[in-house]
Amino acid sequence: MLDLLWKHYVKSQNYDKASVVLYKLAEERGPQKTLLDRIDFLAGAHTNASSAQIQHQVNNADFLRELEDKQEVMNLQLKVFNEINRIPDPK
Repeated sequence: MLDLLWKHYVKSQNYDKASVVLYKLAEERGPQKTLLDRIDFLAGAHTNASSAQIQHQVNNADFLRELEDKQEVMNLQLKVFNEINRIPDPK
C-alpha cells in the first residue's frame, strides 16, 4: 500500500509527503526487505525531500540531514555485507 502511495504523491508533486512515505518504507523491517531495498527507499526519500525543499514546500534541513546520516550508515552496512560475502565458505 505504501509503495503505491509514495508514487501517487510524486505524480501529484507532493514531494514532502512522498519522502516521508519512502522513509517509512526504508525503516520497515521484515524478511522480504533487503538492505538494497532499504537503501533504494532511503535514496528516494532523500531525492524527494530535496525536491520539496527546492520547491519551497517545506523547510526540512533536519530531515535531510537525518536521511543523509542514515544513508551513510546503510552504505557502511552494505560494504560490511559485501566483505562478509567475499569470505570463502569453510567447507
